Amino acid sequence: EGLEWISSDTETSSFATPQMLKNLIECLVLSLLRQRRESSAFTSTTGDIFYRALHFMNSNIRNNITMEEIAKYANTSVANLKKVFNKYTGSGAIHHFNSLKLEYSKDLLKNDIPICEVADILSYSSQNHYAQSFKKAFGITATEYKKQMFK
Repeated sequence: EGLEWISSDTETSSFATPQMLKNLIECLVLSLLRQRRESSAFTSTTGDIFYRALHFMNSNIRNNITMEEIAKYANTSVANLKKVFNKYTGSGAIHHFNSLKLEYSKDLLKNDIPICEVADILSYSSQNHYAQSFKKAFGITATEYKKQMFK
């Protein structure tokens, strides 16, 4: 309908032509966005789920989050989230999230933030829990790591 109107002789209605074109373009864009939203709502790939989950994790690096929260954000079930993370990382989502937190903690330590504050910033239940997790992940204590950074 719009193409017929555009290709027809518009000399008699030249005043409305720019507005009509604007309206047609808006309708086209809205139609394309609706089609995209409807098709993507039903065809989430494992890659989409994985990247949405990673985005949620990185956005909440300073918090404690649950599998249920991650799955809800990624628009999938907890069972499927487990499969997706096993496929992409070889480990679970919470394990991966904890690894991200510990890597982030290294940056905080490099900025000379005290270990007790790092534990608090990253919502660890205690400084001891953070210290144990750090040593298990990296093979050295957070204190040793910090000393290496400031030699």
